[in-house]
Amino acid sequence: MNGVMHRHVPKILLCNFSQWTPSASEFVKAISALSQEERDRVMRFVFRDDVIASLIGRVLARAAVSHVTGRPVAQLQFGVSPKGRPYIINPSSPVDFNISHDGKYCAVIAAPTSRIGIDIMRVKTDQQSVKLVHTFRRKLSQSENEFVSQGSDSTMERFFRIWCLKESYLKATGVGITGPPLEKISFNILSPKLGRMITADSILKYTEETQRTYFYETLRDDHILTVCSFHPLDIHPDTKENISCSDVVDYLGVEANETLIEHWVEFQEKKSRSP
Repeated sequence: MNGVMHRHVPKILLCNFSQWTPSASEFVKAISALSQEERDRVMRFVFRDDVIASLIGRVLARAAVSHVTGRPVAQLQFGVSPKGRPYIINPSSPVDFNISHDGKYCAVIAAPTSRIGIDIMRVKTDQQSVKLVHTFRRKLSQSENEFVSQGSDSTMERFFRIWCLKESYLKATGVGITGPPLEKISFNILSPKLGRMITADSILKYTEETQRTYFYETLRDDHILTVCSFHPLDIHPDTKENISCSDVVDYLGVEANETLIEHWVEFQEKKSRSP
């Protein structure tokens, strides 16, 4: 990662993990940075693809938090809440982070705020996804469904955009799928089209939310990226940095624990989800 580490600056890291074929040394180094509980969670996945996505997400989180706090990765300590949400134990500063992955990208944000959520989704247009979206549109409010229907040539993108807004909000609140009904969390979208620039004018319409909410959206390839925060963030194009899997593993600055080679052997025995 380029540049000097600065304190109290939001950071978004984006990594294309779809083509990463780690060597034994890279894999062991990456998994050495995790706690035993996190290693168990990562290795619990059946498919290689899911192991890679989970591992890179946790590694990216360490790099992003290191950037924001100015502390080396080795000094950071992470925990996992009963609901499975990772959080920072040490340092005990008001810095939060969140992880998301879909398609070929993993995205992480770390920021000087008490709660933050991020969601990334690939805009899928295959027949199965179209049918699935048709079913899930019942989870949208009336105004959101009207917004989706107005985009005759971008129906799928509009649906996934709304879904990302909802997911990022639920992840910021920390309630996840146990939260309020999705159709009650409605959004007023002022900018009909997303691009590579940051859009920050979508408005949450949810009467039970008493805090002010801020949403930041952008489009990367065919992936929508959305951030939710309860405090305004200085998010601009330079806030978001693309980094390769190999580079982020090198950035960790932790020693590989050779006793964890057993995890590499186990990883090698797993099958890929893709043929």
